Amino acid sequence: MQALDAPGRRDVTFIAIATMVIVAIALLSTYNALPLRLDIGSSQSLPSVWHQIVAIAGLGIPMAVWFVKRNHPKIRPILSSYLMVLLAQIVSEIIMLQWFARGMSVVIGTIYSAFRVIQLWHSQNCTTSEVKQFYWLRIGLWMLLIIWSINLVQFLLFRWPDMLGIHD
Repeated sequence: MQALDAPGRRDVTFIAIATMVIVAIALLSTYNALPLRLDIGSSQSLPSVWHQIVAIAGLGIPMAVWFVKRNHPKIRPILSSYLMVLLAQIVSEIIMLQWFARGMSVVIGTIYSAFRVIQLWHSQNCTTSEVKQFYWLRIGLWMLLIIWSINLVQFLLFRWPDMLGIHD
């Protein structure tokens, strides 16, 4: 088995810590030790088309690029790291939403979106030295950075106040 590189170790460490934090928040909220309303429904968030945009741009396009360029030594680690963390988020949401209320998607989405913004910002810096060769990749990473930043902001401005009971 091949050892993980530094970004791979960073991602696995993040996923492990995020999972522990998510489970702790879910359990503490379930037993009313945290004042979070996990039974929230839809509220003032971005239009439903937003979820389709995120699915296509946030998952579909990076997967397609990874599949076509997976053997490129500079592109593979960036997109593999991105896709591994995104897959962990999807699995986390599927599992946690079966056991806990819908509001856990806000907790999970916030944690993973924040990490993804940092991850994409770091990926921008990794491709800076090869600007001409990776111009298309940098544009794509900027687009993803904007999408996930908007996603994070909508969680913080619209969904968290509902969970904290601020909009009541």
